[in-house]
Amino acid sequence: MTDTVVYCNLDIGANAPTPWSYNEFTSTSVQQLSSDLKDESNAGTGFTLDITAAFTNATGATGAATSGAGSWPEEIFDYYFYMGATTATLQVGGLTNGDTYVIELAGHRGNSGRNTTYDIDGGTSQTYTASSGSTPNAPLSFSGTVSGTTLDINASRVSVFGYINGFKMTITSGGGGGISIPVIMHHRRQMQ
Repeated sequence: MTDTVVYCNLDIGANAPTPWSYNEFTSTSVQQLSSDLKDESNAGTGFTLDITAAFTNATGATGAATSGAGSWPEEIFDYYFYMGATTATLQVGGLTNGDTYVIELAGHRGNSGRNTTYDIDGGTSQTYTASSGSTPNAPLSFSGTVSGTTLDINASRVSVFGYINGFKMTITSGGGGGISIPVIMHHRRQMQ
């Protein structure tokens, strides 16, 4: 099995460290953001990224976060896409049916009333609880199996606005997985 890891920074400032800086986007309207997302070594993956339901805008500021959370660095939590409409959607395409995924999502804003609920392809949802200050909460983690060739990352506002700082996606291709253990048969000769 092979893992492909993609780091995606939804940012209006160019302050993300590598590998987050390999996929950095600022446009929030319905459109294709990338026809070839880069992996953690800055190589093309063939995966696409589109906005299929628009965000309202992008904003933030250096220092909006004063630390990282989980394995994410501080800089990713400084900026974000936000939506005033009920839901905004990012769609990852070019995937292979049957592959598995793990997607981490966060929506830090530094305002305790601004929680965001996420789901992948309309599945089980989780709500990111916005912190009241500059210390972000750890990203949420979703996992599952790709059905078809796309995954929709849906972000829904809980109150007035919803947010997304970015995402980290690990795609594991199927085929050839598992461990092969040889079985050695011993035949014991009986004495007569």
